[in-house]
Amino acid sequence: MSNDKLSPSIVLDEPILSRIIVGIGEVCEITGVSARQLRYWECKGIISSLCNCTNRRYDYANIEKIVLIKDFLDQGYTLEAAAKRLEERIQQVNGVIVKLQDLFYPNYNDACDKDPNNKKSNVEMIGKSYNIDGQDYILIGLATHCQTKELLKIFSPLDRNPKNLLAKPQD
Repeated sequence: MSNDKLSPSIVLDEPILSRIIVGIGEVCEITGVSARQLRYWECKGIISSLCNCTNRRYDYANIEKIVLIKDFLDQGYTLEAAAKRLEERIQQVNGVIVKLQDLFYPNYNDACDKDPNNKKSNVEMIGKSYNIDGQDYILIGLATHCQTKELLKIFSPLDRNPKNLLAKPQD
């Protein structure tokens, strides 16, 4: 087995993870939680399926919630306490993300404040394909230029060759 570690950008590829949709049967197999429990948790508003019909389907975020709730229940928490711990964990993670954004992209919020819709649209664009000068690229993130403090979009060619990364100023 190789000693190479996967980079966080590969392991935590948000655009790909956000597209994962799994049926209730597969979620039961993955998490070890019964379909009956999942439906009950959904009725309580702890998780949500993408379809309110008989064929429930869950996205990656809800599968993560299910795993965490099950873990809290296995530790002896009641369902109500587990749901509360889950919400606290989500708030903690969101707080860390904001701090990391402030640390690594200090002008990110300033640039977004000029256009309130800018932050949301930038995040939604990550992972999308673009044709730049006749070559196909994927938007992989945002960065702040260290000297000009300008917000840049970082593009990777489809072959993911790091030598061909491209940084373009915010439109």
